Amino acid sequence: MRGKGKDTKMVEEKEAMGEGTVGREGDREGGGVETIPLILGHLLDLVLIGLIKLTFRRARPHYNPNMSAVVHADNFSFPSGHASRVLFLATLFHLIFQHNKELVSDFIRRWIKFEPGFVVLGVWVWAIMTATSRVLLGRHFFFDVLAGAFVGVLEGIVAYRFLRF
Repeated sequence: MRGKGKDTKMVEEKEAMGEGTVGREGDREGGGVETIPLILGHLLDLVLIGLIKLTFRRARPHYNPNMSAVVHADNFSFPSGHASRVLFLATLFHLIFQHNKELVSDFIRRWIKFEPGFVVLGVWVWAIMTATSRVLLGRHFFFDVLAGAFVGVLEGIVAYRFLRF
């Protein structure tokens, strides 16, 4: 232990407890590696979907007259904001898992107690079920959900590739 200072011991203890890494090139401290693309991607989604909805102003389907939401975010259907957001999240999570397997796998095994592959599959199933529910509930036409899903996947790729700092 000779020659190791207090700071070096603290770094080693943090690494041993899984609280992040310090000092190695490319590593970030604390485990919040992908919060910036997550936040910026969500903001991108809100702006982009809002602009597309205001541009096209497509009315929602009329085949479910008993569906009355408590709060109407908007009256426009194209594209589906739910589909874009859930597929954005699924794509971003998939890309993070694909490129940082050790970090994500350790977190999943430690906190969720499932195999990481099952969690990734579960995120995709959740995203597809949410997008499908928008059509089944009569809130969107099929093409609205398809367009929203396409936008969400593109946003996930853009957020992962270009919005990381």
